[in-house]
Amino acid sequence: MIIHLIHAKVRAGKQDQFRQILELLALPEIQAKNGMLAFYPGQPLGPESNEFILVTVWKGHKSVEMHHQEEWIQKVIPHEALPLLEEWHVHGYKSFGVLEQPLKPLFQNI
Repeated sequence: MIIHLIHAKVRAGKQDQFRQILELLALPEIQAKNGMLAFYPGQPLGPESNEFILVTVWKGHKSVEMHHQEEWIQKVIPHEALPLLEEWHVHGYKSFGVLEQPLKPLFQNI
């Protein structure tokens, strides 16, 4: 599996707008992406924070591994949300020691 961690720093005062765009546009669209196994958006814990985290998990194959950062940000964040970002970073990882396609998250405390 390929795991991408997207760290998005949103412009001051735009946190609610960014979250709404992700909920309305990104979540329905991203769930339909071919090869995506999981998507976990994370919002800031404090009201003053402007850092969001987005985790995507994909089936591991060469086409997923070869994308550049700009392509990943466009796959996950709608173009309407890009002007709200102050900065962003994408980091890619390859999983190890787990099944290729887990039935549910490995750690879930609900």
